Formats: sequence, structure tokens, C-alpha cells
Amino acid sequence: ILGAEQHGYIDSVGYDLYVKLLAEAVLEEKGEKPDGEPTSSIEFKVDAYIPEYYVSRAASRMEIYKKISLIRTPEDKDDILDELCDRFGDPPKPCERLLKVALCRALAEAAGIPRIEHRGMNILFHTEKIDLALWSVVLEKHNGRLIGGSPLAPIVYKLKAGEEPISALHSVLLEYYKEMKDEQNEGK
Repeated sequence: ILGAEQHGYIDSVGYDLYVKLLAEAVLEEKGEKPDGEPTSSIEFKVDAYIPEYYVSRAASRMEIYKKISLIRTPEDKDDILDELCDRFGDPPKPCERLLKVALCRALAEAAGIPRIEHRGMNILFHTEKIDLALWSVVLEKHNGRLIGGSPLAPIVYKLKAGEEPISALHSVLLEYYKEMKDEQNEGK
């Protein structure tokens, strides 16, 4: 069902909408209602899908897409990656990117970042509320490569030449998520 030919379908509706629809279908199948929380948008041009040559059975690909759509934490992503490696061998790049995109979307939602986009050599984090202290820690760990930070202007991450945008986004959001969790745990 979701081979390379369906990759065009994902492109036509957008990955974020596709994942949202798939997650809602999974919840409905379980007899649960979608929670209606705001979703985050990740606007990147990236080749992210499960190739048919990697997982040949359509039913298996659909099962994996469902699991990927439910990623909420780095541990969820790692569990799915381990399962893929055990069942099918090391995943190809498009599949690895799909896992990263799914986790980035979930981390952005957890951080309250409604929209992230890739433009040229920049990744733009459009935030409604900015935790300057938290972003400062993330900025410091990325050697000052994060700039900006006001409610009217996005936070901008400057990419290095040759740096893969989705991998950079993954790294920044993982750091932000870790710092956010540490801050929450200190408050307990």
C-alpha cells in the first residue's frame, strides 16, 4: 500500500497531514478519540519513506507506518529502529529520515513549537512563547549557531555547509527536549 508509488501521495497531502490522518485512524481503530491538541508543522523537503525494496509486504509497511506515526519520545523512535533492524536489517536513508521527521514533529509538539521550516542554510523555529533561558542553554551547546528569539521573529539555526537539515533539526530538538525535561524534573 505504501511503496514508492504512494510516496507521491504523502507529498501531495504533506507528511504532517498524512501522519496526523494515520494517527487518527489508529486511535479510531483502538476505539479512542483524537485528542485535538495543536500539532506542529515541519516544513522540510526531505526524502522520507519506507522503500518497498526494504519492506516488501504492504501489510508490514502499513504496520510500521502506524508505529512511526505514534512516536512521541526518543525511546519510541529507538524501539522502532531496533525492531526494523531485527526484522529487516539496517534501514536505508529514506527510512532513517522518516524516523527522524516523526520524532522531530513529536518533540516540537512537546516543546510547544507550532512550526519549523527549512529555508536555504537556515532552520526557522516559529515559537509563540519563548523560554529564553532554555534556548540559551541549547544555543550554548550548539556553539552559538542559534540566533534570534523574540515572539515576532523566529529562532534561526544556521546550518554548516554540507550539514543535512533534518539531522541538524533532530539534534537541536533532542537537546531542547532533554533540557526541557531536566528543567521539569528540577521543578518537582
